Amino acid sequence: MIAIIGAGPAGGQAAYELANAGEDVHVFEDHPCVGEPVACTGLLTKTVHELLTKEELRSVLVNTLEAVDVIPPTGQPVRIPTHEYIVDRAGLDKMLMKKAQDAGATLHLHHRFVGRKGDEILLRHNGAIIRRKIDALVGADGPRSDVAKSASLYGRRQFYIGLQVTLTGSFDRNVFTTWFGEAAPDFFAWSVPETDSLARVGLATRQRTRAYFDAFLKRLGGNVIATQAGPIPLYSPLARASDERERVFLVGDAALINKATTGGGIIVGMRSGGILATSLLEETSYEAALAPLRRELGIHLLLRRALNHFAATDYDSLVGLMRNDAVRRILTENTREDPSRFMLKLLAAQPGLLRFAPKGLLGILHDKHF
Repeated sequence: MIAIIGAGPAGGQAAYELANAGEDVHVFEDHPCVGEPVACTGLLTKTVHELLTKEELRSVLVNTLEAVDVIPPTGQPVRIPTHEYIVDRAGLDKMLMKKAQDAGATLHLHHRFVGRKGDEILLRHNGAIIRRKIDALVGADGPRSDVAKSASLYGRRQFYIGLQVTLTGSFDRNVFTTWFGEAAPDFFAWSVPETDSLARVGLATRQRTRAYFDAFLKRLGGNVIATQAGPIPLYSPLARASDERERVFLVGDAALINKATTGGGIIVGMRSGGILATSLLEETSYEAALAPLRRELGIHLLLRRALNHFAATDYDSLVGLMRNDAVRRILTENTREDPSRFMLKLLAAQPGLLRFAPKGLLGILHDKHF
């Protein structure tokens, strides 16, 4: 039996691919309902088409976006055409788990992972401790993964804290907005519209998140109708995603599989779930198979290290350089999931971007939390 702890997108994708290949898969979810509580913006790039069919995406689609407005601290914003999707995150989790169940996976709700002893896992259900014998253990249980802790894979993790509300107001339903600089030092703030009158508005920082969030919300106005909060893990190239000898594997946020530039983890998490499934089925090294995905995440990390040393004037300059027509076209044609596919094209189109290279070097030298 392959036990997967957590029924989010990464766990759901792994469960589906393994069950579809005939494996005995059991998914154990701590909460009484898949997909809740929600702590996610639900913004997906068009890369999602590699993972979901049109029908599957349509079943959880809330809105389609055509552009992003990037707002620097003091300079003029720039609008970049894009094609992205807002999904019902709880609905996405439910759909992926239903797909896994249809393929043969078994879902166990209200089962909390509490430990591992040899080839058995211990789960708490209705106040009792249950033991289940397993052949492999998959941690898809989020950034503070108990599975990672049980297998000495947790390491020295660092997190942003994200706060988000569903806000009423007046919005352009086809455009989402990002703010950089003082609104959310060391990360950014966002407004992602569901409709003309409803948006998912939030920010993340490492310190004083509530103070920055309250100030940002006061600036925007509107009425709050729902609130979400949660940790956003920082990717680390030093973190191990498995103990292959003990047959313990981590996917998604549990493995710190997350884009350091944006905090986005749904698509890369699902990718990691698929990579793990293939590795288990083919009996190959999961760590080796993760290398291409880690390469992309490493580029995101280098960019984050540079951004962490930006002053307000640097953000203004960067946004100014993004007004270049060739740069905007490259950003429109590609998605942020795979920066290796277009970074050199960006530098060729706008050599002025090289002026920020020293910021990346400063990050490498001084950002101990990475």
